Amino acid sequence: MSLQASQTYLERYVDCVENLPDDLQRLMSRMKELDAKTQALLRRLKPCYQAYIESFDCDDVAKRRQLHQEVLRDVLLCREFGDEKLQLASHMQELVESNSRQLEDDLRALEQARMEENMPPLTGDQQRLIFGEGYDVGRPSKRCNWFCLVVVGVMWSVGFSA
Repeated sequence: MSLQASQTYLERYVDCVENLPDDLQRLMSRMKELDAKTQALLRRLKPCYQAYIESFDCDDVAKRRQLHQEVLRDVLLCREFGDEKLQLASHMQELVESNSRQLEDDLRALEQARMEENMPPLTGDQQRLIFGEGYDVGRPSKRCNWFCLVVVGVMWSVGFSA
């Protein structure tokens, strides 16, 4: 049983190490695309908005209406981009948390299997080796610092700034 639990944990850990950074990289790239689109839209929106404000000084209602529609369209598009970025951020958080939760569950199953076979439980040093130096042995519900490092590393590699 312990061998099966070890194998399951190891397979999921390797899968996480191999795939999670790629998934996060893909999502961060999409965020950067949305940032670029939003910045371009804002550059286009600024003079249009200025022209709309200045249109109140003249009597051309048709031009004012057209400018209003352009401003409204661009603002709504910016909002859509922002909503998509929030969804991407939420999806990234869910990916990291679900992987972390799964690995913690697998580690608990491994510990349970080790106890059933009268093997000694993992020591605090062994757990820190698995989860990283910041892992608190007394609080197993604390998420792995490794995942935070992966997210920061991916964000840094794509040049994302907060």
